[in-house]
Formats: sequence, structure tokens, C-alpha cells
Amino acid sequence: MEVYQGESPSCKENTLIGNFHFPLESAPAHSIVIIGFAYDKEGIVHVTIDQKGYDNQKEVTLDVRKRKVFNKEDIETGRIPVNYVAEKAIRLSENDKLGLDRRDELSGLAGEYEQALRMDEEDEIIDELEERLLEKIEEAEERLEELG
Repeated sequence: MEVYQGESPSCKENTLIGNFHFPLESAPAHSIVIIGFAYDKEGIVHVTIDQKGYDNQKEVTLDVRKRKVFNKEDIETGRIPVNYVAEKAIRLSENDKLGLDRRDELSGLAGEYEQALRMDEEDEIIDELEERLLEKIEEAEERLEELG
């Protein structure tokens, strides 16, 4: 099973953040398999998978924020994990409707946040930057909604 992060309905346009093996039991066609995802503010994705009626379950935890090892294939295919908080801020900072000050603020804060992640700063510093960035993203989205 491959787990992707992103806003596009297409896996090709999102980022592979992890994968794991889940062997299915032999079962009739259309048997139920339930997959659940939970994402917390620490950058942890919790995946649960359950093949109903076969006592076949698995729970996997993927640490999106700490993943730093990229293989050659990841780089060549563009599947390097992306922090979607920073990516969203950068995408918003490119919107001319926001005005230069807001755009610069979003871009600068996103850069600080990404740098803290790359430098493996203390969790408190990363959390504080992420919280500030999320506030600025929300403000920018509200502003864009007001502008139509």
C-alpha cells in the first residue's frame, strides 16, 4: 500500500510519503477492506487497514515531518516528500490578490519553517513556526474569499 499526501485527486500530482506491505487473505470479489487515515499536528500519519471478516488488520505510523532519506528514484520521479503546510503557504504567496506585504510574509515564514525542518530544530521551535504559518494561511484564505 502506498500513502500519498496532497490535494490533487491524482497520485501522480501528490507526494509519496510512505508505503507498507499488507497481504490480503484470499477472499471473494468485492470483499470489504476498510482503510482509515488520521493526521496529527506533529506531522504523523496513522494508517489503519482492516480486511473485514478475515481477522486481517494492520496499523502503520508514518512520520512525514522527519522523513529525510530520499533514494535516487524519489528524486528522479519528483516524489520527494513535501511539507504541504509550507507548499500551501508558498502557493498562496504567489497570488497577486493578496498584496505584496502578505505575500512576502507568507513566503518568508514558509522558508523559515522549511529551514527549521531541514535543520532538525527542536520540536517547540518547529511547532511555533507551524502554528504561525497556519494562522497566516488561514488569514490569506479568508482574505481571498472576501475578495472573491
